[in-house]
Amino acid sequence: MFRRSQDLFVVLLAAALTSAAHAQSDRPVAYITVLTGDGTTRDDGTPVPTGDTAFSDESHGLRPGDGVRTTDSDSAVVALPDFGTVVHLGPASELRIDRALQLENALPAALTLLKGQAQVVQRPSEARWMLLAAAHEERRAYTLSKGASLVVRVEADEIRFTVTVGEAQFFSGAIPDGAVLDASGRPAGGWGVPIPEGHTLSTKNPAQTLPEADAARSAGERLSSDCFRFALRKSAQWVERAEQGDFTPVRGPARGAAQFFAAGLTAEFAFDQPRSQVVAPAPRAPATAITTPQVNQARALIESGIPTSVVVGQRLRRSRIIGNPGTTGGQIRFNPSAEQLIRLPGGDR
Repeated sequence: MFRRSQDLFVVLLAAALTSAAHAQSDRPVAYITVLTGDGTTRDDGTPVPTGDTAFSDESHGLRPGDGVRTTDSDSAVVALPDFGTVVHLGPASELRIDRALQLENALPAALTLLKGQAQVVQRPSEARWMLLAAAHEERRAYTLSKGASLVVRVEADEIRFTVTVGEAQFFSGAIPDGAVLDASGRPAGGWGVPIPEGHTLSTKNPAQTLPEADAARSAGERLSSDCFRFALRKSAQWVERAEQGDFTPVRGPARGAAQFFAAGLTAEFAFDQPRSQVVAPAPRAPATAITTPQVNQARALIESGIPTSVVVGQRLRRSRIIGNPGTTGGQIRFNPSAEQLIRLPGGDR
């Protein structure tokens, strides 16, 4: 369940950002989005906009060498749309985007967690290696994986890698200065310690993996909860903007105060705020009144075939006036169902 939801989230978020990412040639490799608080900053302390500021490369983009930090009560999502990868950065965490080898079988960006916790979800069909590293004081470690999802945690005395989907290769120590992959696309220093799905490996014991069954469920719940809170927040901002007049008609100040009825009780309609061509109403064809033909009640009673109804219909057909003229205040009206029984030549004139 969580594996399918994570994969779907990566596909949707990457597709939504890919069109914006291809707008510039010198575009960022990652974007900051799904912010649950107001305290997320870049590594240089610049706040990341969370209000009505438009999403852009400059305000939310990350290039190699940039980083992002969250406070104790905030979280953020860093998406790499061109590489089908999404990073859910937890509270009190710090992530840096590094430049990796420019090889066809490896992603050009490496992810390094310096503090806290991060969940990294990669597109299962991705055939390129992803380099995920962690560094804290003197401790260093990194993993190589393809189409896998991992949870990495940097704690006070250890670094832990948990694979929730797929498999990863664990390497103890810092990322080598030379080539990480050889020409054939394999790890240059040989294969590391494999971490199968649902297992954890710690720098305290880098030769043994331990099962961790709840890692995928807890990580998926946190990601879903943060995305839901972000959606609610943005929806509330949209309603506030609508109440302030961004999406409603605005009366021009030169026209004065609105009146309930204009002169001669003629209605006036004006839309003083400019409207885009997308929401402008299309011209309508002139309305045509639809009239329903009047049904002759006498004829309907006669054609019913019921004896009593036929008698009433015949009498109603011959009556010219309906009412009781012998009573005071009685209403007399012409019978609309009456039919002319005798027609004389020239009688219409």
